[in-house]
Amino acid sequence: MLAVRLLLTFAIVLSLVSLPSVLSSNVFLPKIPVVRAQQETSAGLWYPAGAQEQTLSISQGDGAVSTQVSWLLTNQVDSEDWPLTATQQGANTVNCSGNANVLCSLPVPDHGYFEIEFNLANVLWGIPMQYGNSASGVELRQGIAHLINKQSFTANNPACLGVACVPDDQAVPVCTISVGCTNGGLYAANPCGWDTKYTESSSTNCVVGAPGGTSYNCNFSTTCPTGTVTGTTTFPWQAQIGSPDFCAAAQHFITAFADAGISGVTTNANCELVASTGGWPAVVTAINTAGCAGVAPIATANTCMWLRTTEPRKSLGEGLAQNICALFSPAWGAWTTLAGKPIGCDNSNTGSGNAACGGGSGSRGRLAVLRIQHKH
Repeated sequence: MLAVRLLLTFAIVLSLVSLPSVLSSNVFLPKIPVVRAQQETSAGLWYPAGAQEQTLSISQGDGAVSTQVSWLLTNQVDSEDWPLTATQQGANTVNCSGNANVLCSLPVPDHGYFEIEFNLANVLWGIPMQYGNSASGVELRQGIAHLINKQSFTANNPACLGVACVPDDQAVPVCTISVGCTNGGLYAANPCGWDTKYTESSSTNCVVGAPGGTSYNCNFSTTCPTGTVTGTTTFPWQAQIGSPDFCAAAQHFITAFADAGISGVTTNANCELVASTGGWPAVVTAINTAGCAGVAPIATANTCMWLRTTEPRKSLGEGLAQNICALFSPAWGAWTTLAGKPIGCDNSNTGSGNAACGGGSGSRGRLAVLRIQHKH
């Protein structure tokens, strides 16, 4: 009886739907749409997943942006994976606005991030890092920080030519005193008390929410030492030999050596490091070639620096290495300029004759200070 009732009800509903009325015109029963697929086999057509290619070729270059741009302009590649600098976008290179053969995406804001990393498990020039817990390691890293003017480095970034680039130490999203914080961002800390030796003061920069590039910058300190300023720099953001930041770096190095039990280190008139009578001790000069490969035993003196081949990281690493070499340069002949000098310091470019670096018989007080290897 129940089945009969359900059948009758269903028949009545169908008959009502079939009647011409407002009800029937707004009631639709489920149906399967009819579609037709087109089989495409020729190259150059589109699939739902993207463009169709007969051959996909991926080229591996030397990491330099200029190489990729050259390939792009000579039809060797169809796209590249690194942003164009402002100069490369201009009429003399890619000519984004006037080149019908190259499609450039519109410029977008970029929160660039470039850093210097330390192996805190290592011992550098006899100074232990102790995973960041060594007072001597802190002094060494603060000294190195003085060798980079971060505000100048940002302003002179090749990608920023003709574009407003400013240093920014803020957490993302940016917080400013005038605008405040959005989306839970944090103000940048006041960095002017971080330096263990040279406190900074500024009504505009020594505040919570300080502009980037304030820390370890003698432009904001009246207590930084100074020497006889000499020569020129390779990069505009380097600390010039004898400048306050160069001299501050030297004093941090001296304190680092003293904290590590290496006493008697002084400076010459240009603030370059001079070893105590008898030369640099073995703990500073002893070379372990395996240490640079990241294997035991850990290197105690030779310091290996890996530099990227893309800008601005390439220039950052080369300029920093050059400054460090200048600090140690009295060991083989004090430098009076940075421009034109090598970016690594061992027997191959200073004539130190250190046997552990493959030259001469070696001598006490000679250093294989900094080995450089570029990395893609």
